[in-house]
Amino acid sequence: MTITILAKKEVAYKQSQEQEMLLQLKLKTTKMAAIQPPLYPPNLERWRSHVQVRIPQCKIVNDDGKMGQPWGIAFGKDGVWAVVDCSNHCVCIFDSQDKLNKKFESSGKGNGQLSYPCGLAFDANNYLYVVDIGNHRVQKFDINGGYLLQFGSTGSGDGQLSNPVGITVYNDRVFVADRSNNRISVFQCDGQFSNTFGSGHLSSPYDVAVTNNNQVLVAGYGHHCISIFTLDGNYVNKIGTLGSDRGQLVLLLIYMALYL
Repeated sequence: MTITILAKKEVAYKQSQEQEMLLQLKLKTTKMAAIQPPLYPPNLERWRSHVQVRIPQCKIVNDDGKMGQPWGIAFGKDGVWAVVDCSNHCVCIFDSQDKLNKKFESSGKGNGQLSYPCGLAFDANNYLYVVDIGNHRVQKFDINGGYLLQFGSTGSGDGQLSNPVGITVYNDRVFVADRSNNRISVFQCDGQFSNTFGSGHLSSPYDVAVTNNNQVLVAGYGHHCISIFTLDGNYVNKIGTLGSDRGQLVLLLIYMALYL
């Protein structure tokens, strides 16, 4: 297994410029198959998510032929894949030939409307879950972009979310990086709340993934590390410390993808 991390380094005196750097952490396991990103430094507009070789296909999102802020990418069954454009409140779904199958965009708070969507993930039935960060919720769509349901609301209670970002679906469970609540919130695929975990171990979690050996990896900005949990939410270990040496992370916003 190869963990590919795209990290945005904050530059204190050059706020108008964003530097991208690529870090890879390899964990010993039974399977390794990763899609490698281009060499550093990638073009920021074309490389916001993890597999940018396909992102140029999505330049039809805006009338001027450019994407605003492509943030997340997800792969479903039969070669289907999707990209979310955060600043344009848009999701594009492509077929196995990289042909646009459906684009849906509608900014707002209603059913099916989005406000700065970030993470997205497919389940085993090719349903798509989109993290709607501006509305502090997750919305579920079919493969044609049809709205199905939503879960989460603003707050810190059970089933509530605060500025969620990353998401993954594993064995009918939806894991959401509940950033401002410093935890992972877990739901069933029908939207029912299950549990939370990570409090005390996480600080501003940005992304979450599940490995093929049933470990939950959480990329966190506040603690400059990747935290490892069991599927039940028990803390195991962490990868990375604050610093600029090999294996260390400094002032990073981390976007993580596992290709298993």
